[in-house]
Amino acid sequence: MEVRLLAEDDRPWVAEACRRHFGGETVVACGRVHHPARLRLLVTNDNTAALRFYQRRGWDLVALHRGAVEGHRRLKPEIPGRGAGGIPIRHLVELQHVLAPPGEAG
Repeated sequence: MEVRLLAEDDRPWVAEACRRHFGGETVVACGRVHHPARLRLLVTNDNTAALRFYQRRGWDLVALHRGAVEGHRRLKPEIPGRGAGGIPIRHLVELQHVLAPPGEAG
């Protein structure tokens, strides 16, 4: 798989793929509207190595989901209480990288 900047001539393909897979150019999840032409990921608050890695590559912090890991532990009790460097694992940090054509801010 290759991840690259979205070229202007890629936009019709992205729009069609979104319509085909999601029934439209937006997706609704957890009460929010998402645009599939954007990349998003979540990391736990203790994962400072991942936070450094993604931010160095142009990803932007867009949300902090305070206390979200506790809900995940109800579904998956084996999630540890402490992670990297002994930091308590409590929150999810959401990052985004907008796929924009070259020359446009993302």
